[in-house]
Formats: sequence, structure tokens, C-alpha cells
Amino acid sequence: MHSYNIAVIGGGFMGKTHSLCAASLPFYYDCDFKAVLDTLCSKDPQNTRRRADRYGFLHWTTDFESVIQNPDIDVIDICTPNYLHYSQAQAAILAGKHVYCDKPLCVNARQAHRLAQLAEKSGKVCQVTFQHRFWPAMMQLKQLVDSQAIGQIISFRAVFLHSSLVDPDKPYAWRNAPVSEGGGVLNDLGSHLLDLICYICPQIDSISSVTQTLYPSRRCGTENIEISSDDAAYMLIRLKNGACGTAEVSKLATGMNDVLKLEIHGDSGALMFDLSTPGQLKYYDLKDGKQGGFKTIDCMQKYGPPCDFLTGAVIPGWIRSHIHSYFCFLNNIDKGLPPCPSFSDAAKVQDLIQQARNNCAF
Repeated sequence: MHSYNIAVIGGGFMGKTHSLCAASLPFYYDCDFKAVLDTLCSKDPQNTRRRADRYGFLHWTTDFESVIQNPDIDVIDICTPNYLHYSQAQAAILAGKHVYCDKPLCVNARQAHRLAQLAEKSGKVCQVTFQHRFWPAMMQLKQLVDSQAIGQIISFRAVFLHSSLVDPDKPYAWRNAPVSEGGGVLNDLGSHLLDLICYICPQIDSISSVTQTLYPSRRCGTENIEISSDDAAYMLIRLKNGACGTAEVSKLATGMNDVLKLEIHGDSGALMFDLSTPGQLKYYDLKDGKQGGFKTIDCMQKYGPPCDFLTGAVIPGWIRSHIHSYFCFLNNIDKGLPPCPSFSDAAKVQDLIQQARNNCAF
């Protein structure tokens, strides 16, 4: 059995999430490999040591360079703020490491394409954390669209809604940073939603948007910092086949908390995904729709390779798609398979984010 030594870069929420995923794999899958939490790397020595001990890492450090130069490390898992992704992923690939990088891959399309080219030349598995692809109902939706179960796509609607920026007293954070530093809801939530649309639908032909920023500044300590990044974005998208759709991402949706919905309407049927029921998919067949309307498909066990824990009778929780994404990443390394979603996939998403901003109506 192969062992893969993992270094997680970043000790915050996503660093904790990815650490949990790696540690959880043997409970969910009878793996042909072992994930070893080798090194936790973050900037604060005291917190990094405490978290490394708590999460079960063998080592900890504040020196990123020493991690990528360590021949015992196989995987660099990047969970740092967006503006650091490019330099850290580039260094990791050049050091001969496999890379698992949180979304968005970079702060702009130019950087993302450079990393995609570098990753392809390296022969290493370089994957981006677009974990919403890995919900059981989303995987079933993808299979049904590909099999022409709803015919040709006519239209679609997608929303990803939070309310975290409605509060004027919420302090400034790195996600409020300027777009040039990877801030804004298009980078944060938009990258997820646009990845799903690219994954499910035929090629996107054009995209435009309207963006919104609620408050001109936010408190940071004793200062107020001007906000130039977007709090919400409303996108209009046309596919190559002529289909049209809308995509809304917002942190101004009062009362909403992690609401993600996707509707796909075809000329012979329709599909609806709702993150609140990620193990179930709604399916409408035009041939018998008048008799039965939308039917619910139970997708609880649709996790690709066999999972022998928390399957058929258990509703998937928030961490579940992250765990399956991490499993697929390490399994691709172990089996010599290409990454999916790859850095190239992430670069296409970055293109769309840039186009949406460039084609902003006002």
C-alpha cells in the first residue's frame, strides 16, 4: 500500500477541513493507499503547533520553502488566501509535488493559465477544490445530462446565496480585498457556480453581469477600509448550442445560508439540484410529466468507488463532498489518472470570471 505524505499550507478553516478529509478517508473507503498528515505549515508558530498537535500532524513549521524542498512530502495542499495561490502552487509544482489547491486557483486568468500549463508539463496530479461536483445528486445529474435523459439543454438557472455581508458591522476580511488580490463574491462563490455550469452544460459562448457592493467601506480594527470588490453578481450566460441561463452569486441574500440550487431545462425533460437535499435529485420526464410531475431520485450511494460508511440511509453532510473530492484526488495519484477538476478546468472558470467583470453592465 502506497503512503502519501501531505503538507497542508494554511491553518484556517479550509486547512482544518482538508486535514479532516485526509484523516477521514479510511473510514469511508477501503483505499489502496494511505494519506499521512505529515506537516502543517502556517504563519503563526504558536497556533500552528497547537493545531498540528490537535489534528494529528507529525510535524509543523512556518517555513513554506522548507516544506516544498522536503523530499518526504508528496502532496502540497494549499488552503491560503487567494492571492498566495499562484506563487505557492508554482513553487510546489516546480519542486515536483502533487498539488491540491483551494478555489479559485488564482486571482486572474493569466496566472491560472500559466499554472495550468506548468501542471500539464509536470505530469503531476494538480487538482482544484471544486467539491460541489462531488455531491451524489450532482453526479447523478451529470450522468443524466450526458445520457441525453432531458434532451438538448434549452435553459438553466443557478444560484449560490449567503447573507454574510448584509450586516454593516461585519469587519473587513481578506474576501473583501480588491479583485486584484482575489477578493469579491465572483471569485469566492462564483468560481463554484461557474465550474458547475461548465461541468454540466455545453461550452459557454458569452457571459455578462451586473455586480453590486452594498457598503462603501468596512471596519478593520480602528480604521475603515474602502470596498471595491463585489458583494453580489448577477450573470447572463449563453451556451454554444444557443441555450441561455442565469447565475446569481450573493452574500447579500438576507436570510439565506449556503443556498445552492441548479435547474437544467431540456427539450425532453428537466433536472433540479438543491444543496439542502444533496442525496436527492428532482427529475421531470416530458413523456410522462403530466401524470407524475417531478420525481425524486434517491442518489445516496452515488459516490463512484464503493463507500462502506454512511451510505444509503444517511443524509450527506457538508463535509461529505469535500471527503469524496479528496479521495478522488489521491486515487488519481495512486492510479496514474488525470486530475478532475484540473488546473485547466479552473483556468476556464477564471476566464469566465474575468469576462463577467469585463462585460459588466453597470
